[in-house]
Amino acid sequence: MSTLTEIEAAADRLPLEEKRELMLFLAVRLRADGAQMPEPVVGFRRSERGFPISKGRRPFTSEEVARIEVEG
Repeated sequence: MSTLTEIEAAADRLPLEEKRELMLFLAVRLRADGAQMPEPVVGFRRSERGFPISKGRRPFTSEEVARIEVEG
């Protein structure tokens, strides 16, 4: 795997527990590199977090919401 797209596709295929482990691994690496981690969003409903509302499309999965929160 050499591109971010390939890595993302591989991560999508991981079981949930391994996705959590990957998330923790990346967080540790980011902190070690001096990156500021975003504050967790607490007490907001999804509609108040700025996620697009799906009209007639399938709802976001929890994995997609997690990705949006991390990228946000």
